[in-house]
Amino acid sequence: MSGQPIVEIDRLSIGFPDASGERLVPVVRDVSLTVERDEILGLVGESGSGKTQTSLAILGLTRPPGRVVGGRILVDGENVVGMSEAELRQIRGKKAAMIFQSPRTSLNPLMKVSDQIGRV
Repeated sequence: MSGQPIVEIDRLSIGFPDASGERLVPVVRDVSLTVERDEILGLVGESGSGKTQTSLAILGLTRPPGRVVGGRILVDGENVVGMSEAELRQIRGKKAAMIFQSPRTSLNPLMKVSDQIGRV
């Protein structure tokens, strides 16, 4: 592949405070991956392995008290870690998006996408 990757994650770590709030429990540790333009990447792993947290971090959607504690996430060459909400809105839906796996909000594989979106 030539050119700049569309998504590049370098040593991403995400943590959440423990019950006492005194220390961060790592839920994602040192994840690195690259997605080139016109490439598809699937994150596969056991429940609780950090797939969703990694995906949410790409869009700046890690919910407090969780937070990115290390690494960088480049979306189309821009580091999204530490971006303001206004800056993230310029990326979400234009350069990066996520289809959530919740059964009530996901797309029906038996229907055309255009029909499903048309209903909304």
